[in-house]
Amino acid sequence: MQKFTHDGKQYATWQTSINSTPANVEVVTANDDIVLNTDLLNKKSCTQANTFSRSGACRFDYAATVQLLPELKRDSIFANGTLKLGKDTTAYSEVVLSKFTNTARYAPAAQPLTVFSTDPVTGVKTVNNNYIGAYNSSVAPLLASQGINAADATDAFLYYRGADAGGRTDEYRTDAAHIVFGIDSNYAGWDVGASYTHSQNKQTDKALAGYMSGDKFEELIRTGKYNPFVSSTGAASVLAAAVLHQDLDVTKSKIDVVSAHASREVFELPGGPASLGVGADFTKQKYEDTPSQIAMGPGPGNPGWTDVEIGGGTGSQALDASRNNWGAFAELLMPVAKDLEATTAVRYDSYDAVQKHNTSYDSTGKAAPGGKLGEDVAKATYKLALRYTPTQSLLLRGSYGTGFKAPTMNNIADPLKNAGSSNAFPCPVKSPDPRAVYCRPGSSEYGLLDSGNPATGAGALKAETSKQATVGFRLEPTTAFSVGLDWWDVKLKNQIRTFSQDQLFTNPTLANQWIAVYADPIQKSNVLVAVRAPMNLASSHFQGVDWDTTLRAATPIGKASVNWTGTFMLKAEQETPGVGTEKSIGRFDSYDDVVFRVVSRMIFTLKTSTKLSNSLTVNYRSGYHDKVLTADDAQVRVVNADGSIGATAGMDRNVKSYTTVDYQAKLNYIKNLTLTAGIRNLLDQDPPFSVRNSGGGNQVGYDGRYADPLGRTFYITAQYKF
Repeated sequence: MQKFTHDGKQYATWQTSINSTPANVEVVTANDDIVLNTDLLNKKSCTQANTFSRSGACRFDYAATVQLLPELKRDSIFANGTLKLGKDTTAYSEVVLSKFTNTARYAPAAQPLTVFSTDPVTGVKTVNNNYIGAYNSSVAPLLASQGINAADATDAFLYYRGADAGGRTDEYRTDAAHIVFGIDSNYAGWDVGASYTHSQNKQTDKALAGYMSGDKFEELIRTGKYNPFVSSTGAASVLAAAVLHQDLDVTKSKIDVVSAHASREVFELPGGPASLGVGADFTKQKYEDTPSQIAMGPGPGNPGWTDVEIGGGTGSQALDASRNNWGAFAELLMPVAKDLEATTAVRYDSYDAVQKHNTSYDSTGKAAPGGKLGEDVAKATYKLALRYTPTQSLLLRGSYGTGFKAPTMNNIADPLKNAGSSNAFPCPVKSPDPRAVYCRPGSSEYGLLDSGNPATGAGALKAETSKQATVGFRLEPTTAFSVGLDWWDVKLKNQIRTFSQDQLFTNPTLANQWIAVYADPIQKSNVLVAVRAPMNLASSHFQGVDWDTTLRAATPIGKASVNWTGTFMLKAEQETPGVGTEKSIGRFDSYDDVVFRVVSRMIFTLKTSTKLSNSLTVNYRSGYHDKVLTADDAQVRVVNADGSIGATAGMDRNVKSYTTVDYQAKLNYIKNLTLTAGIRNLLDQDPPFSVRNSGGGNQVGYDGRYADPLGRTFYITAQYKF
């Protein structure tokens, strides 16, 4: 929670969660639907840290427990070598081995669970006997004070936060190997070469803390050792037996590439000889995703398994897929005249359909066996470029080209998997829609499911395509001053995207198509979810101006220079079916991304000798219109005159521009040794305040994608060449 002032009134961010400790309980009868918390009813307050009372529930401030930046560690080894095989022939090789670990710490496990539930469609009542005892002893006796007869309750859900088990911690480790073998030679006047490249990555997600085994958690409740509905001392030691310490998921990817190229001068032009380059490559890709059994959970792909992952993404499925592709290119550089140079290039790429080598299952348990997924995709692209130098100090340049991006294997072949919870939204479907009986009260979180798009034929994913053009100049009248300016324009078609949360939960047409009823294996009841699958959704148009200016001067204390670079955006538009045209310069689009009107950097450098240089860098991003929130979003609340938190409020405001200053010094007083020391964010500038509630992680009060929360930081590095 963070308080702020807008238009002379005080507000507070309220990006809290209904999942809390002790658990909030939603009790449903034929005539009522009420959320209550035993701490509030018995102790008249929310006793756990980071919890706040609101409307009979204890809300958890999850953002206060999220680590701002993960702990990173990288180790790598690099080696290369060459071997002369003859007068014109050289063999070479390159090896890179690396290990990268990212230890990320999140809020404690948040998990909706079911005590008992009567399916409103089938009328079947399902009771979780592991929870019912704790519910009957601690919750049911309090219902009378709320005007509810315990026997009339048809549903009882608990919104649990595993604060007693500690925050969740994942160690993401990547082990990578990159090997290249190649040969360069000369044959019949051609410079020729060929190479083989092998790259592989193994990524492991290991649970270090906070996640729990559902079976062990339920056993602790069934036996009375732990009660999720009441506060208790010593709960951490009790829950330690259920906390997971194991690999949750392992993914492996491999790429093998064979390539060859050749070049030579082919004919004479007034400006000199024209040069031709040609080449071709063949690539084989393989991808394997092997989730642990507990990440998969109960289901047809994991027979006999009962356990689930409290606080995680139970519902994952394995994937074993491969694909081949090849391409060929030619490029011709033509000095048409002494002051005019033209370049033409063409490339053809062909991607095979994805081959899936295992079976996956849809949300109803229906099997989809391996085989061909998607369609073959092929496309030719080209580029034309001109460089004209009418004088020694002036360069005019321009280019036009097309681009091509095939769907990834994951775009096509990813199986259906649990993708966590949405932000808080009012129910996206309304009665008499039969799905509406699974709505939650008010603005609530709903489940998200992600999948690939394996369709073939007309419904298959197409390649993204682009057209881009640039026109510009560079002027350098003296060695002390130079300036470059380039106008550019990019148009994208058939962009592969999924509909955003905002689109799926607020657009009735999209909700009708993509909101589904899903048997949640963790909650053990039917719930509403949004299913997200990639499609060729969007067409975009971007246009802007880049500049690069340098001024150099000699001063009594050394050589000084100023370099100013930046981009001024002229256009950023996206057309999405069901949404329409969005203009996103200086504002959030429906995917919660911002295109800044101006991004620039100015570097002041002073080199006092060959051994010492200093630089001061000013980084700038223009301001933008903040995420627009309504009272239904329940993300901002009024601060009352007495300091208490009041009703929800809408918010329509602007985010200030963001300027930071960095300092760096380089010292070369010892031969072959370079010491670099610096201060990032020298003026200790805070990130500009934002009420954004999605698109950038769990941070609250600022947008972690566009601003650094660390403040002033110091660093020093050393590099020695031998």
